[in-house]
Amino acid sequence: MIIASLIWLFNRYVASRIETPGIDANALIKPIKKVFILLVLLQGSPLQSFATEELYTYTVSRNGNNIGQMKLSRKISGEDVHLTIKSEVKTRFIMNINVNTIDQAQFNDGTLLYSTVLRTVNGNEKDAKKTRLINNKYEIQSGSGSVKPFKGHITYNMMMLYFKEPVGITQVYSDSFQQFISINRIGEHIYRLNLPDGNYNDYHFQKGICSKVSVHHSLYEITIKLVK
Repeated sequence: MIIASLIWLFNRYVASRIETPGIDANALIKPIKKVFILLVLLQGSPLQSFATEELYTYTVSRNGNNIGQMKLSRKISGEDVHLTIKSEVKTRFIMNINVNTIDQAQFNDGTLLYSTVLRTVNGNEKDAKKTRLINNKYEIQSGSGSVKPFKGHITYNMMMLYFKEPVGITQVYSDSFQQFISINRIGEHIYRLNLPDGNYNDYHFQKGICSKVSVHHSLYEITIKLVK
């Protein structure tokens, strides 16, 4: 929009006169510079139209042994924010278990537009959850089940916990459980998320970014740690 406006201004006021005897070209260009600055202030810097991407890698360990890896991506383009989390965990309880998860979400102007959770265990689909904003109302779906309405305004989900410390936030939307979950500050930059199944996760933050997650399950404990 800014570039188009400048081209129009140049054609309208400068191009036809710049060769006219007695006309100071610099005097004609100066107003264009002022208009350019005004347009930048009104619409934002042109550099903001370019998308930026942040990538993070976490190790997943159990009992001190590395059992997997998790990769995170945050792409920002104007008011749009795209989040992607991919993880692969290989461990053994009674049998070998290979868990692959892909979580995705898109926010616009701070509001969740959609999120998906896809989890496979040993190649078999176990979870497929969708949350979508349709006509300003949320719809949720689990697997091939029916679409159900969901009340509430979602501005912060569990994926956001890795990218932004939940300062002043008391509830987090779980894309997997498809409900709001309470979160509490239990220490300096440490927050506890009590899950509906009776388990809980502790999130540790450094400089606003999640540096470690302690997963406390009735059957096991897992540590997810940011690779520096």
